[in-house]
Amino acid sequence: MEKSRAEVEKLLSELRIKEEELNLAKGQTKWYRKKASRIQTSLDTEELQRDEGSDEMVKRFVSFLSKAGGLSRLTMFNDEWHENHPDAARLLFGYRSYMEAKLYVDAYFEGEVDVANDPSLNIIVSADGAMRLPELSPFEKCMLCRMFFHCFSQQQIIALCFDRHRTRIGQILKEWAPKWANIGLHFASWM
Repeated sequence: MEKSRAEVEKLLSELRIKEEELNLAKGQTKWYRKKASRIQTSLDTEELQRDEGSDEMVKRFVSFLSKAGGLSRLTMFNDEWHENHPDAARLLFGYRSYMEAKLYVDAYFEGEVDVANDPSLNIIVSADGAMRLPELSPFEKCMLCRMFFHCFSQQQIIALCFDRHRTRIGQILKEWAPKWANIGLHFASWM
């Protein structure tokens, strides 16, 4: 049975109306999601401001991150995170454990790096409640370079993990690659 032209146009008109209603509903859903996100952010900020400077808040935050996982400065340089992820040091840096990595780096670059540095313990909370990390430490720069050689040979991937621009990663590699090369040359001269 063929439908008349008028019936087809009527169906197309109804379809357009339903499509407009659907688009309107999508827009409203998006608006409500944004509003809910703003409210949640506001509540989180208020909670941080109430707990601002609280040792308990910092301990909870660090504990959460050590269990949460994911690659970031806060996890890659945290002893507890490495205890929860025993293969991470081997995969990221090429050492059997994070403790081994710290021992070797401390021996290689004695006095130049502080292997006890954990950025999660140095979180800076501003007066408005915003949290930020300090500049990259020499230890972080050293291990960033080691990661580049061992597993992430693209600066952009490391830039994502360390929340830095790719060109800044290139500057760090330019500084630390020769230092790692000297360690390799030193060991090669023993053979």
